[in-house]
Amino acid sequence: MHYKKDDVTLNLVFEEDLTSTTVKHLQKQCMDALDKAGDAARVVADISQVEMIDSQGLNFLLGLYQDAHDHNRQFKVTGASPANERLFSFVNLRDRFGMA
Repeated sequence: MHYKKDDVTLNLVFEEDLTSTTVKHLQKQCMDALDKAGDAARVVADISQVEMIDSQGLNFLLGLYQDAHDHNRQFKVTGASPANERLFSFVNLRDRFGMA
């Protein structure tokens, strides 16, 4: 994962699957990025390179959403593959993740 910040947006770019074997490592990286984001009004999770998301990956994204919400930041997921789009639809997260 890497991140980019501009004036108002923190872009989190995920380069690996969001699964039980990766999320613990990613959580620390994301928390560091969010701490450095300072006054960013928006957090965007770019998952265009993510092929698979399991239940731990969903919980991870929900945690990012909750953290953004707690800090009055907008949260959006971009770049979802058709399979991941279906997953988010199935678990009713498209609206929460700004994908509608």
